[in-house]
Amino acid sequence: MSRVELRAAPTAERMAIVSIDLETLNPTERRDLANALLRAAWSATLAETRTLLLDLLVEADPDVVGEGP
Repeated sequence: MSRVELRAAPTAERMAIVSIDLETLNPTERRDLANALLRAAWSATLAETRTLLLDLLVEADPDVVGEGP
């Protein structure tokens, strides 16, 4: 059985595990799932990169966010 499991630390507000049986999906649904997972991973990576770049910008020029002298 082909299965995708996404795990996260459980909290009161969300589930800890999402399980998807790939054998029940048709090829189009599998492609859509793969694309959605790739977009989610890419978005997370971009968010980290934006944070890093913003931190570097503020370090280089505090006036950008109004923290200068």
